[in-house]
Amino acid sequence: MVIAQQEAVEVSLDDEQTITKQRRPLSRNGLVWRRLRGMPRFWVGAIAFGLIVILSIVGPFVTPWSITDRDIYNMGMGPTLRHWFGTNSIGQDIFAQTMAGLQKSLIIGLVAGILGTLLAAVIGSVAGYVGGTTDKVISWFTHLLLVVPSFFILILLSPLFKSLSWVALTFFLAIFSWMIMAQVVRNQTRSLRNRDFVRAALHGVADAQDPEPPHPPEHRVAAHHRRDPRNRVDDHVGDIAQLLRIRRAEARRLARHPAR
Repeated sequence: MVIAQQEAVEVSLDDEQTITKQRRPLSRNGLVWRRLRGMPRFWVGAIAFGLIVILSIVGPFVTPWSITDRDIYNMGMGPTLRHWFGTNSIGQDIFAQTMAGLQKSLIIGLVAGILGTLLAAVIGSVAGYVGGTTDKVISWFTHLLLVVPSFFILILLSPLFKSLSWVALTFFLAIFSWMIMAQVVRNQTRSLRNRDFVRAALHGVADAQDPEPPHPPEHRVAAHHRRDPRNRVDDHVGDIAQLLRIRRAEARRLARHPAR
């Protein structure tokens, strides 16, 4: 009987722990993953991308031909068992060239995406936080690059890329891919800059730089709140910061001149 009761208590404790784990709030990454795994399009794209990456890694090792080798007896041939994708006009294996180009394309896309995201984060944050003339200039330049057809510019510059390495192409792609993300970061930064807690923190920084500015008496600040309860949020934040500065100044004076 006692053993049965102990087993029942253990089962109930396990059930409570399971319910607690299930009720635990998910993190942001957990929410994103739960949404993605329920989308068939995500799995189709993930599987296709995974196969492309695997093919780019394994492909060069499954063919005996390199991108510079020539088969002078099979020039301009179609797909065969010897050359899976055929050969070009000078006898080079097209499958080997495709695998090499696939590797470079993945590297260029990855590096250009990271550089473009970094540029967007820096430029958008500066424009949204500083504001004023800086924001206007950056916004004008961003809109200008959005209007300019970057694809045609890259086509015009393609003869230049032949004399340069693929790294130059990566930087050019990053330069023309940051504008939309920068606008998103700018708007988010402007939204956060105008939040109440950010303004309160700025008041605290100003108080640290000027420890004992002239303040009105505390009862005037409280009376101001009673007279006009419909003040804007900015005024309330400023008055609260003023009260905090008064309290800090009084605490510092008491610390310097303690009562005997």
